[in-house]
Amino acid sequence: MTTYIQAQTQTLGMGIQQLERYFHADNALRSELRKLRESFHGAWSDSSPDASERDSERSLKIAVALRAAAETLDANEVGRARPILARAERAIAADVRARTAPKLRGIYVIVDPEATRGRPVTEVAKQSLEGGARVVQLRDKLNDKGDILESALELRALCDEYGALFVMNDHADLARAAEAHVLHVGQSD
Repeated sequence: MTTYIQAQTQTLGMGIQQLERYFHADNALRSELRKLRESFHGAWSDSSPDASERDSERSLKIAVALRAAAETLDANEVGRARPILARAERAIAADVRARTAPKLRGIYVIVDPEATRGRPVTEVAKQSLEGGARVVQLRDKLNDKGDILESALELRALCDEYGALFVMNDHADLARAAEAHVLHVGQSD
């Protein structure tokens, strides 16, 4: 086994261990995950979870990363892993949607440099949040990704400060980098 595949398998095992912790109340799925983890070249050490490891958004990121890691395994390992990880990913995604949906109410502001008349999107967002906005979405079709990411990071911090949701428009990579609460994609995306 190459070093790369060994590293990916190790990542997969640690990620499955994180999912086991997340599904502490679902004994059936937790048991399937444990068996899957142990089947990948032995069991990994079990350390006690901290609060961040139980966070549904972090777990969803882990599930997505596991799907990518599983692509490096051989056909038999993938055959065993894929349906279990898919079930875990669907369950986590449903949990994230259930927790996020109630927050998507009230004033929903979309900030776009094309519509802010030269004012920074962060200034418009801050004023909107001070006025009671509960959701801020960044839409930017003009700037390069580096500039958009800078704005996204500032907007995420502002939204956290005001207890609002931050939505990234179109760019999954930027949403992940800025740890956006929600990703907005078009119907054809």
